[in-house]
Amino acid sequence: VWLTLVFEMYQFSNNWFEAHKPSWKKLLEYSQPKNILEIGSYEGQSAVFAVSTILDIQPELVNITCIDTWEGGREHVNDNMPSVEQRFDSNIEILSRKYGKRFNLKKIKKDSFSALSELCASSSSQEFDFIYIDGSHDASDVLYDAVASFKLLKLNGLMCFDDFLWHAGDRNPLHTPRQAIEAFISCYRDKVFLFDSGQSRQCWLSKTHH
Repeated sequence: VWLTLVFEMYQFSNNWFEAHKPSWKKLLEYSQPKNILEIGSYEGQSAVFAVSTILDIQPELVNITCIDTWEGGREHVNDNMPSVEQRFDSNIEILSRKYGKRFNLKKIKKDSFSALSELCASSSSQEFDFIYIDGSHDASDVLYDAVASFKLLKLNGLMCFDDFLWHAGDRNPLHTPRQAIEAFISCYRDKVFLFDSGQSRQCWLSKTHH
């Protein structure tokens, strides 16, 4: 059953992000990131919530870079991905009309390997205050996204992994983010501080050392 949620005229086909809002609101209001990177944007729920939360409490410009192929993964085989991308574009247009020039969004329609490689190699690439990883759920892809993103994360910046407890139904650990997240944290344990955000389905950390 296709469900449409309308919030300030935004249109989303699901409520996956709803449970994360309390912890996101608390952490975003505290950290107030001005430069955000999102890997995996789908219809834009997390991007809209992050930008709205920050701009509602402070006047400075917020930049957000959204990376997605809008082709979906194995968990999206029944999704109409062109429609998903259209809803993303529409939701961002609504966000832009609401906040005007107070935020800047850069949409990168590429796989994360290509996009992150280019960002890491760019001499003009900015560091990010907050990075959200919710792209491919295959462990190998999540691990690359984590390692490459960490290079782009500012010292004391925040990183959030989605779907720590998610599985694709076949319970193959190579098709889930958890194994990659745990491997990354194990290898980077002297460079990160892992903290409790108040819910277990996402994993949050801050960068303590380069």
